[in-house]
Amino acid sequence: MATLLFKMVFMVFYHGLMELTSHSTSSAQPVSAFVEFQEIVRIQTFSGKRLTSRDAKVFDRGVFTNLQCLDICLRTEQCASVDVKETNSKKICRINLPSQSYYLENKDNWSHINISGEYLRKVRLDM
Repeated sequence: MATLLFKMVFMVFYHGLMELTSHSTSSAQPVSAFVEFQEIVRIQTFSGKRLTSRDAKVFDRGVFTNLQCLDICLRTEQCASVDVKETNSKKICRINLPSQSYYLENKDNWSHINISGEYLRKVRLDM
């Protein structure tokens, strides 16, 4: 079931990416845009870290992939970053608000992805 859901989320993302870039005459652009996006996410991911602040957390949601968590961030107006916790069966996605006082703490099984919903919306518009 999780594999099917992952495939469905990936296909929706891929088809959306293809549609956004369909105005281009280059067939390599959608692939390179996806690779660029993956690289941005890789650079902005801090494994073994989690944002710590009393007022930064918006909500936690169960997800199967980091991409699914970033999609929730994209659709959440105030999303400043996300934290993802690895568990046995699925992941926990934590959406963070902008906060004046926060820091990254060491936490096993967590990854902090320092990408905001606003940034994700700009990437979508730039494609």
